Amino acid sequence: MFKATTTSLYDDPALLNYKSEFFNNAPIGKIYAKGVSQLKPIFEGKKQRAIDSAFGNALARVAAGKQKAKAAWKKALAEIATAVGG
Repeated sequence: MFKATTTSLYDDPALLNYKSEFFNNAPIGKIYAKGVSQLKPIFEGKKQRAIDSAFGNALARVAAGKQKAKAAWKKALAEIATAVGG
């Protein structure tokens, strides 16, 4: 399994003791370190970027008012099918 070199930082007292006034002095360093240590890698295939792009473009069209959600979803699925050869 791949192990990032930055994992040694998750035990660093500077990170673990970090608190933020913005978050009511919550121990965000500990929260972050615990959360990131529980992450599991995901598989990304070679077509992943094309899929991400199709969804991102669809969301952008809806956000810009250029397309309704249902039409954007349909177009995104069509673009993904073309990208993955389906």
